[in-house]
Amino acid sequence: MSDDMIMMYVIHDALRRDLEHLTRAVERGDLVEPRRRPAADAGWELFKYLLHHHHTGEDIALWPRVRPRLAERPDDLALL
Repeated sequence: MSDDMIMMYVIHDALRRDLEHLTRAVERGDLVEPRRRPAADAGWELFKYLLHHHHTGEDIALWPRVRPRLAERPDDLALL
């Protein structure tokens, strides 16, 4: 595993940005506007899919490699 975590930070930033966009759509009332609702719904479904996919990838590829490095740091290990 590369110790370069840049892509993880990029993806986390993108997910936060997209969630902010969805939040603004709700605040604007896009969910009650019939012509905007489908786009807001599609954005939410895509966000959920990408978030799940990202976390599954972390569970498979990242955390198993991090856990041994935290073996002597139980407080940090508990955060995973």
